[in-house]
Amino acid sequence: MTILTRLKRHYIFVAHLPQLAGVMLFLALFAGVVCAQAPEMAGNFPVGERLTYTISMEKFQNAAYAEIFAASAGKLGDRNVVEIRSRFRTVSFASAAFFLVDESRITYAAIDSGLPLLIRRTDLSAGLPSEKVYDPAGAERNAHDLATVAYAIRRTAGSGSLMLEEDGKLHQLTFQHTGSGKVSTDAGEFETTTVTLQSSYFSELGLTNVSIDLSTGATRVPVRFRFSTGRGEFTANITSIQSIVPQPDTVPTPLPTPVQTPRPTPTPTPTPRPYQPNQPIPADLAFVLGERIRMRISRDGNEVGTLTLRAAERTEFQGKDTLLLSATVSGIAANEPNLRENDTMLVRVDPEMLSPHFYELRVSGALSQLSQTGSFDQAAGQVSIAGRERVAVPFGTHTVLSLLYAMRSFNLRPSIVTDSPVNDTRVAVFWFDRPSVFSLRPSNADVILLNGERVPGQLISINTQNPQLDALAPKVWLGNDDRRLPLRIAVGSYQFDLIDSVIEIPR
Repeated sequence: MTILTRLKRHYIFVAHLPQLAGVMLFLALFAGVVCAQAPEMAGNFPVGERLTYTISMEKFQNAAYAEIFAASAGKLGDRNVVEIRSRFRTVSFASAAFFLVDESRITYAAIDSGLPLLIRRTDLSAGLPSEKVYDPAGAERNAHDLATVAYAIRRTAGSGSLMLEEDGKLHQLTFQHTGSGKVSTDAGEFETTTVTLQSSYFSELGLTNVSIDLSTGATRVPVRFRFSTGRGEFTANITSIQSIVPQPDTVPTPLPTPVQTPRPTPTPTPTPRPYQPNQPIPADLAFVLGERIRMRISRDGNEVGTLTLRAAERTEFQGKDTLLLSATVSGIAANEPNLRENDTMLVRVDPEMLSPHFYELRVSGALSQLSQTGSFDQAAGQVSIAGRERVAVPFGTHTVLSLLYAMRSFNLRPSIVTDSPVNDTRVAVFWFDRPSVFSLRPSNADVILLNGERVPGQLISINTQNPQLDALAPKVWLGNDDRRLPLRIAVGSYQFDLIDSVIEIPR
C-alpha cells in the first residue's frame, strides 16, 4: 500500500477550550492501538484498523463522534511509515459543555521508532480554513504527538511514562492500571481494566480524572474514555470496530455457468410511518414548542414598537424535520428610520441541534439591503444565498436568531480568570454574506430593572469579529431561571425589553 498524500480539508470550530478537540482526538487515537479483528501489522501499527466512538457530555448522549483509521503503510522519503488519519466532529446540540468541532489530522509515523515524522492538521478556528504542517523530526526530541503516543502506550501494556509534544510544548505523560469492571456499548459487552492517565497537558486544559477502559485479553480494545472538566463529565464509547485491508491483486478466473434457481417471494417492505407534525422538542432545551415572547423596542430611550419571537411550529420542510423560529416587528412608530411594520426573520432549524437549514430575512426601509434567503448544508459546510452564491462556513454555523435560542441552553459560566476568559463560548454565526466567530462572555449573576421590577439576570457581552457589528456593542441579558428568557437585548441605540411570554398551541 502507498501513503495517501492528499489531505481532504475539513472545518474546525472549537469553543471553550481551544485544545479540547485535540484531547478528544487523543482519546480516539488511543483506540487505534488494538482491534478485535486481525488487521495487517506494520511494526506495532495495525494498518487498516478503523474504530469509531460516540461521545456524550453529561445528559447529551450523542453530542459528537471520533474516528481513528490506520489508513496505509509505505514510504515517506527513505523512511517506512504508517499514515494515521483521525477525525473528531460534533453531531448534536450540547449545552453542558457546548462546542462545535469538525477537525482532522494526519500523522505519518516511523515504523521503526514509532515517532511522528510529519503531522498535518486543518482548522477553521477563525471562520476560514487553514492547514498547518508540523515537522517534529527536525527538533531531535524523543517525543510523541497525540497519535503516536497511543501506540506507545500499547507497547508498554498500559503502565509507564513517556514524553508528549503538542503545539510546541513538551509534557510528561504517565499511565497505570487502577481498577477493573464491565462496560457495555453498542459494539458489545466487555470485561475491562481501567488505565488512569496524568499529564501537565491535561492539567493546562483543566481536565481531571482522565481514564481509559481497556478490554481484557490479547486485543485490549479501548472501549470507553472518560474525563471531567468544569463543565461536566465527558464519556466516549466505542460503537464500531472495522478492519479495512485492501485485497491483493489476483488473476481473474472464468465464472461457472449460472444455475437457474427459483427466486423467493420478496418480503413486503413496511410502509413508513407518516410524519407527525408539532411533536414536542427535546426537554434539554430551555424553551418549548409554541413559546411566544414579546419585547418592547426603544431607540435612545423612546418606545418605537414591539418585537415578537416565536418557536412557532415543528413541521417537515424540504424533506427534513424542522423547527420554525421567527422574529417580527410591529406597531412601528411613524418616525422610526430603520424598522418597518412586519419586518421579519424566519429560520428553520434542526429541532435538537438548533443548527439552521434555511433562513429568510425580509426587511424594508433603510435596512432593505439586508433582505435575503439562504440554505445551509451543514454536512458540506456551506451556505447557498438565494440559490446562487455559495459561501464556506464551519459545521454548526448559526444565524443570529438561532443563536439567541441556542444560547439560552448554553452553560454560560463566568470565567474565574478575568485576564484569560477560558469560559468564553465561541460560536460561528452567518451574517449577511460571511461567517464570523461570535465570542459570548458571561458575567456574574446580577439583577436588572425591568418594567419597574428588579429581576435576576445575567449579562452576556458579545464580540463578533465584524467591525460594523462590534461598533454596536451587542449585549443580551438572560433570566437566571430554567427558561433563561431574554430579558433585555441592546444593539447600538436600540434596546429590547421583555414584556411577557406565553405558550401558544401550534396549529
